[in-house]
Amino acid sequence: MSPTRVRFAAQTPKHAFPETNLQIVGLGVEYPPHLCSPRDLKKLALRHHPKSAALQKILAINENTGIEKRSVVCHIDHPLINQPAPPTIEELSHFFLTEGVRLAVGASRAAIHEWGGDVSEITHVVATTCTNSANPGYDYYVARELGLGGSVERTLLHGVGCAGGLAALRTAANLALTATFMQNAGEDLGRFVRAYQHNGALRIGFVDSESGAKSRGHSVQ
Repeated sequence: MSPTRVRFAAQTPKHAFPETNLQIVGLGVEYPPHLCSPRDLKKLALRHHPKSAALQKILAINENTGIEKRSVVCHIDHPLINQPAPPTIEELSHFFLTEGVRLAVGASRAAIHEWGGDVSEITHVVATTCTNSANPGYDYYVARELGLGGSVERTLLHGVGCAGGLAALRTAANLALTATFMQNAGEDLGRFVRAYQHNGALRIGFVDSESGAKSRGHSVQ
């Protein structure tokens, strides 16, 4: 995300939000290479678990979702999911940081290509996953593969599950608006920022260094 891209366009593009001055300038999608059908999942489940009423109920739900195939990173005969014992957390994390990062990098490059800008213009990265909790997070490896500089600010969201996509967009929008506002305010050297606590709230004020008058402020609980 680059604050320089937060602006009104002469003609409102397809993915623009005029009320916030924001626009989505590039989209990218990358799917895993394998497909898994309900029948494949049933075969895998019965391979590792004895038949039971609970398992049969789960498989019945899976067969009646209307989803014919799902994109997956490995086929049902992959060694990782066919060991005598379940894979360890370390094995799963390594697999995710290999395959998950590869997918994220591919989608990111597609979005950057559609945008048409240069990676040197990117100032912020917002990422989310409900699959891995490694430290550093997968966003670090994605940023490194994309060649992003060390000054790029990364935000990784955890614990938001399937709502992560919208949460990431909302967070990115807020960061873009704030960064753009601060960039514009920074052009006026006669002002500085001060923050103080009052009644349990954080007050942030922009102060004119000549008059000392508080120009604006926001409360964050």
